[in-house]
Amino acid sequence: SSLRLALHVEPVIKEGLGRFQQELRQALPSAILFLRHIDGIELLIGKSARSSIRRMKDGNLLMVEDGSNTELWQLLHGSFEDEAVLLREQFHGQIEQKRKTEVTIAIPTNVVSTRGILCAYLPTEHQTGLPFHLNADFFPNSDRKRILFESGDYQERWNNAAIRAAARAVADNLLLLRDLLEHKGLWALL
Repeated sequence: SSLRLALHVEPVIKEGLGRFQQELRQALPSAILFLRHIDGIELLIGKSARSSIRRMKDGNLLMVEDGSNTELWQLLHGSFEDEAVLLREQFHGQIEQKRKTEVTIAIPTNVVSTRGILCAYLPTEHQTGLPFHLNADFFPNSDRKRILFESGDYQERWNNAAIRAAARAVADNLLLLRDLLEHKGLWALL
């Protein structure tokens, strides 16, 4: 299509559908963590359900079930509102007023098995090397697979401010994390 040509995206071929289904199946558990108004997702292939993810939230605890596994996540929240005001002043007109300054960290009770990624509400492929996922209103690159940290402009500064806010949220909640994760889990997190 003309849109695919303009975006430089390869056409969808039948052989690629299986890979796309597998990528969706892998992304769903991370995707549902930060979607505020969605409590369940079903992956349908043809007319049959291939996988189903459900989430139940109780305060800052989130339980995610996929039919065979149940995972409990602790949500931590932070903000970089003060820094955002300064960035909006410095880069007048380039950072939208609607862009949110809140960050949310999802830490699983089993931190040893988690490979953390950055999310811009939906998961990216940007791995952090940390055992938790981090969501913010990041500026991603155009394909939404990575977050911009080397652009040398307002987008990089905004994204770095979000990371610093997340670090403060983790630091402010170390006692809570100690109790939730116990000594081995906390050590893995640190």
